[in-house]
Amino acid sequence: MTSDSSKASVCKLFKDVFNVSQDEDFIYHESAQRLEVKDYEKGDGNGPSSDDLHFDMNNSSTSPWNAAVFEILGKKLKAQREAQPVHLQPPERSEAYIKRMLMEKFKQCRHHWKLAQPKIAATSLRETAEEVGKRIDEKKDHDLEHQRHNMQRLSISV
Repeated sequence: MTSDSSKASVCKLFKDVFNVSQDEDFIYHESAQRLEVKDYEKGDGNGPSSDDLHFDMNNSSTSPWNAAVFEILGKKLKAQREAQPVHLQPPERSEAYIKRMLMEKFKQCRHHWKLAQPKIAATSLRETAEEVGKRIDEKKDHDLEHQRHNMQRLSISV
C-alpha cells in the first residue's frame, strides 16, 4: 500500500474523532479552552482529553497542547490500523512520519477554521455570522473561478 492509504487513514481518523466529513467542517470546531491550555502549559492542567479531543486552534501545530493532541491521535491511528485485518492494514509508518501527516492535516483544517473566524470591520464592529458566511462563500466562488480559468489555460495550451 502507498502513502495514499496512510493519508486516507488520517482522514478517516479526523472524521471519526472530530465528527467532520471534510476539512471545511472544521469551521465549527470548538477550540480548546484557553484557560485549560494555559494551565497545561504551566504544568498545572491535565491536558487534552482523549474522550473529548479539541485542538488549540489559536496556536500552531507545535504548541504543547497540540503536541499532546497529536500524541493521542497517533495512538488512536495505531489502534485503528491494528483493528483491521492484517491484509488490509496500511504499512506501518514511523512515529515521525505519522506526526508529520497529522500536523499537515491539522494545518489544512486550521486554515478553514481561521477563515471562519469573525473579523473586525473598519467600523470596529465584529462580523456577524451572516457576514462571515457571505465572506466564505465569496472566497470559495473566487477560488473556483480561478481554478476554472487555470483549467481553460491548460486545455488551450495542450
